[in-house]
Amino acid sequence: MIKRIIRLAGLFALLVFCLMQYLGFHYLNQYKSLRSKPRSLAESFASLEHSLGRAIRFSKNPVFTYELGQLYLQWAYEENDLGRAEDRDRDLDKAIEAFRSGLVKYPIDGYGFNGLGYAYQLYNYPLFTYMEKGRLFMKRALDLWPKDEFLTVNIMYVFLRQWDYLNPSEKIFVYSHLKKIWEFPMSIFLPMRERWRVDLGNTEKLNQILRQDPEFWSRYGSYFE
Repeated sequence: MIKRIIRLAGLFALLVFCLMQYLGFHYLNQYKSLRSKPRSLAESFASLEHSLGRAIRFSKNPVFTYELGQLYLQWAYEENDLGRAEDRDRDLDKAIEAFRSGLVKYPIDGYGFNGLGYAYQLYNYPLFTYMEKGRLFMKRALDLWPKDEFLTVNIMYVFLRQWDYLNPSEKIFVYSHLKKIWEFPMSIFLPMRERWRVDLGNTEKLNQILRQDPEFWSRYGSYFE
């Protein structure tokens, strides 16, 4: 009799767990559906936040908290463009809390550390009070996922744009990371070069930095010329 009760209790617990996971992904899919609609973030933010909040309520999957952090981060960038510094920093606080919550559950998430890095980069803009702290989180992201092309392109771009603010160890990190043997170098270096060209009009400063490491330039310089 006792064994039967234990089995039934275990089955009930399993069913509850499965139901919670189902509801969590149901609201995540609702969030993704809302994001796919042609509406501005300002129009859809409240609904998006609500859907992710419901997803997190039913499931503690770190994917959900990461998405919430990304939502707050994207909204903070829009608030920054609108000149709403106080609102921006308030939502950056929320983004940081969400990313940290996800990292507690999944501490090797490179994208979670990257999100933290971007949040601290924007905090208190344009003073860059936490610029170095942001780079530390970004470096951690690449330490964990060194071959991730998306992270490499975006994080290396940030470091290179802030070159004059980097300490010697950070500059060594940039060169050593860029000199890795990449299976498809064009997928790393061409987007980086194009982004620099679009933002600054030319790649003169970028090439000047990269030429300082002859080994890198001899191997990959053709992608920047």
